[in-house]
Amino acid sequence: MNYLTRMDLALGSLMDNVFRLGRGFQPADIARLLRRSALAKERKTLTASFVPNLYLVGLAQEDHQRMEPIEHEIITDLTQALQVFISRQGLQTLGPLRVNLHPEERLGRGRVRLKAVFEQEEA
Repeated sequence: MNYLTRMDLALGSLMDNVFRLGRGFQPADIARLLRRSALAKERKTLTASFVPNLYLVGLAQEDHQRMEPIEHEIITDLTQALQVFISRQGLQTLGPLRVNLHPEERLGRGRVRLKAVFEQEEA
């Protein structure tokens, strides 16, 4: 992965934190976090680089409720955007890419908890 992509994601994170405070969390914010998490969890073998294929996104109750009416569309968009990013970076996953959104009571508005997991595809 190139240096400019990493720098862009880092600067985007800083700006997101500044502007997100007044408007809550948006799908575009989640997309940036997914890309950043994929790169942070990248694992290299002798012949390939792998990133997690399961992304569990915990949102504040209020943020999740705002997204819930169109949650299926948001998940579809996030999954497709992440797949394009992974492909463009020359990375691979161990199985089908999945994104899951769920509410978390302990999170405040505009906060997110993201867990990225390598999940083996069952034969």
